[in-house]
Amino acid sequence: CACQLDDDSADLDVGVTLAPRDVAAAGGDAKILGRWLDVLRECQATTLRTTLVPKAFVPLLTLQDDMSSLVVDLSLRAATDKLRLVRCYLDQDHRVRPVLKAIKDWAKARGISSSIAGYINTFGYTVMALAVFINLQPVPLLTAVQDVSGAFVESSDADVDAAAGRNGC
Repeated sequence: CACQLDDDSADLDVGVTLAPRDVAAAGGDAKILGRWLDVLRECQATTLRTTLVPKAFVPLLTLQDDMSSLVVDLSLRAATDKLRLVRCYLDQDHRVRPVLKAIKDWAKARGISSSIAGYINTFGYTVMALAVFINLQPVPLLTAVQDVSGAFVESSDADVDAAAGRNGC
C-alpha cells in the first residue's frame, strides 16, 4: 500500500476508472464486475478463486491465487482520494502510522476485518481510528482535512499547514 500500512498478508486494491455514462449504460458496477467474473471463470484457471461482492458499498470482485496467495480486490472506483486522505493524516503525526498498523494487524489476527464476511474492512478500522484521533479531548491528535461533505479543507494559513505537515492536504 502506498500508505505503508501493509504487510505480507495485505491484499492489492485495484480501482478501474470508467466513464460514468459507460458504467450506467452497462447496468452499473456490479453488472460489469459480474461480466468480468464470467470471463475469468471461462478461462478455467484452477488456482484462481473468484468472488463477486455486488452488494458492498463499492461493489468489488475479489481474486485469490492459491499458488501465490495473492489477493486482489478489483473495483470500478479509483482509490486516489482515499489514499490521499490517509496520507494527509499520516503526515500530521508520526505516531499515527504505527497505531493504525497495530489496529489492522489486531483485526486481521482475530479474523474480523473482512467485509465479505460481514465485518468492517481494514479501511473502516482506519477511518474509525482517525476519527478518534481527530476528536480526542481536550487536545485532538490530528486536524481534520475534510469537511462534512467529504471535500478537502483548504487552509488559508500556510504556517498552520506546514506545522501540521499537510503538504497539499
